[in-house]
Amino acid sequence: MGKVLYENKDISIELADESDSSSIKGIYDQSHYAHTLDVQFNRGDDPYYSFQHEDEGAVTIIAREKKTSTCFSAVSCVFHMMYIDGKIRKVGYLNGLKILPEFHRYIMYFFKAVTLMEEKAKEHADIFYATILKEAKDTQATFEKVRDKMPVYMKQCLYSSYFLLPRHKQRKLNIERGNLDGVESFYNENLPRYNLSPTSFKKYGYKDENLFTYRENGKVMASCVIQRNHDIKNYYLHGYHGVLRPIYKSPLGKLLHFPKEKAMVPTYNVSLLMFDESLSAKKKVQFIKDIMTYGEGDELGLLGLTSTDPLYPYMKKIAKVKLSSYLYTINFDHEHLEDISSRPIYGEIEFM
Repeated sequence: MGKVLYENKDISIELADESDSSSIKGIYDQSHYAHTLDVQFNRGDDPYYSFQHEDEGAVTIIAREKKTSTCFSAVSCVFHMMYIDGKIRKVGYLNGLKILPEFHRYIMYFFKAVTLMEEKAKEHADIFYATILKEAKDTQATFEKVRDKMPVYMKQCLYSSYFLLPRHKQRKLNIERGNLDGVESFYNENLPRYNLSPTSFKKYGYKDENLFTYRENGKVMASCVIQRNHDIKNYYLHGYHGVLRPIYKSPLGKLLHFPKEKAMVPTYNVSLLMFDESLSAKKKVQFIKDIMTYGEGDELGLLGLTSTDPLYPYMKKIAKVKLSSYLYTINFDHEHLEDISSRPIYGEIEFM
């Protein structure tokens, strides 16, 4: 049990430590997306470790019912070094805002935990963001309402996680693997063009062999990194609904390599996707399609983009299934609201 930050006769709100990991996992195990692709996002068998090792560390807070000693809510803030308006700042991503359904009577303490997060997270970062599922209208209304002593959630854009089905076709572009020549300068030149973009392409789990580039006359025009951090993030597929259900049940579902229901889904992330501004939209789309051929077996690819990204309108040519959320900046100071809409906002899948 970590340090107690607040308590009354019913509950205690605590700074989580490694001993709370199984309790946090229990909360994640009961949360999944009601969507055409019904998936449950997990942070491995040790969520506390997952948060701490994602990038620059994290602060995790839990709420516990005293009578039953049940951990019923968790919220975590993971820290990243990111570009904001061309400058490097330490940013906090508030995520894992979860509460067990049977404990909704304690919802007011969930907000208390978010407020307490401010005191701890501000020691590590000076700008914060979060995402709320597009379909979660009630949650959006709750957090968008301005309240005294509660942070102001300022909507910035739409963020989508795209599900890339296995693609077993011949590549059309000359993709190079593991060639670092010119890559660092390419990212150093292009990442600052975005807000909430990483400051380095060598993040947790990076390997040179998973770096992919496309070049024209020796110049890097497109680059990305395929990440497989299954020890800290993974997905369980509950099932298919809506228009996907009959496709999955038909021979076409097998032909398209739809992942099996009621099982963990093998995944990879298309991370640090970046293009030279002069590259045509057609070649950008083809680059992603070619990258999809590097999936192993029936792996499902994941790619994140915001609606401010120039590539966003073209994704319908690549992926038909996505989960969308609204991205917010979180402002603990009501007098100084952070607006990051001055530049396109980067949607790094590894940081969501």
